[in-house]
Amino acid sequence: MKSRQFLLVLMALIFSMALSGCGAIMGGGLKINKDQFGPSKKYALIYISSDKTIAYKESLLDKKDDPEREKAENTQPIIDKLMPKIRAKLAKTGYFRSLPMKTIVNSKSYKSMKEDSKIRDLGIYGTRVHNVAKGYKYFREDEKEKRIARDLNVDGLITIHLQFEAGNLAPTSSTAKVTFTSNRKYSVVTASIYARDRDTNSVWRDFEVKINQSVVITSTSGKNLYALHPTSLKAAEEAIDVLIRRFQNAMEGK
Repeated sequence: MKSRQFLLVLMALIFSMALSGCGAIMGGGLKINKDQFGPSKKYALIYISSDKTIAYKESLLDKKDDPEREKAENTQPIIDKLMPKIRAKLAKTGYFRSLPMKTIVNSKSYKSMKEDSKIRDLGIYGTRVHNVAKGYKYFREDEKEKRIARDLNVDGLITIHLQFEAGNLAPTSSTAKVTFTSNRKYSVVTASIYARDRDTNSVWRDFEVKINQSVVITSTSGKNLYALHPTSLKAAEEAIDVLIRRFQNAMEGK
């Protein structure tokens, strides 16, 4: 639990640096216990979560009231579309068997257990409210995760968290220096993965940051903000692909 909270705080710091022009954004930070994985191992993805809204620097954006804006900022539809894609990718790693979602959410302990609060305290970085992909529950307590793992008879549990942001700067591919534009807003996504064994010891954790530069927004009305959804979805998929590829490379000793 402490390791996941630390990584969330680290992600908040990275985003703050990125959107204030502190240079190129990078992923990495792989920690893995290779002994805990293999073709016979079973893992369960127990939830996919995200910060509730697409975040950005308010000073960069149009502050006019817009009833559609709150709906457009919500990340729920993004992670709901992303969820089956993530499940499919995890099922093809080759280094563990991923339990079907139906088996997980219909298990006795998962169905009966009360989910934990989706409000997270990140200290000096404030309070974050989380969304959870449709069909899942949000758990933070070690004892609950242990019960779920025992009930499912798996070797470990996996959780994934996503942060979505938008800004008007991004590193260029050639110089890695920050480039500014007046109307181009970049989708920035951080994907973090956490795998823990039956005793909730960390066996795999990593994060990756991806930028999608293909959207132009001249204002932040709700109508315009919807343009961030497909670019955020694409960046999130790319980040997950990198996490899985880095995991596979580590397992292969590359």
